[in-house]
Parts: sequence; structure tokens; C-alpha cells
Amino acid sequence: MSQSLSEIRDEDIARTSESRGEPEWLAERRLAALSTYRNLPIETSPLYTKYTDARRMDEGSVVLPPESESSIPEFMSRRLAELEGVPHAVQVGTHVARLYLP
Repeated sequence: MSQSLSEIRDEDIARTSESRGEPEWLAERRLAALSTYRNLPIETSPLYTKYTDARRMDEGSVVLPPESESSIPEFMSRRLAELEGVPHAVQVGTHVARLYLP
């Protein structure tokens, strides 16, 4: 079962890390990254938003699958259509699902 980014709890990270037999330091880094994500405001500087706009992201639709999948989720199709002809990389789980670097 996959969870949306806005639903992930610290316990979920610990459980996932333990189920994969990962070292404790990796779980600690993931917890720190999640904490940082939760506490940072959305970036609005044009220096950083030139290529993407985080304000357009719906946290409820960003899903972190428990296993790596190779298919691109359907809800991303409109955004990917906007990227036609623009250099981009799309990674789903641990799989690079789409890469366009001319």
C-alpha cells in the first residue's frame, strides 16, 4: 500500500527501514529530511523555481510506493505533457522512468 507524502509519519519511515534491513543511520537521515521538508516554506524565489514550481504540487497526490515501480503514475501525465521538448528526468521509486537530455 502506498502513502501520500502528506500522510507519512516518523513511524512509517522507521518501519520501512527496518523491513528492508537498512542501517539505523539511514533511517535517521530520512527522518531528518522529512522533518526539514515539513518545516521549510515553499520556495518562491525565481532563482530556484525557474524549472519547477513547488506551489503546483499537491502533497496528497505525491505517493511514495513501498516497492519500486517502473510506470509513471497517471496523475502526472498533464505535467509530463508540459515538459515535451524540455530536458527532464522522471524517477519513479528507484527506476528512471523517463529521461530526455538532448
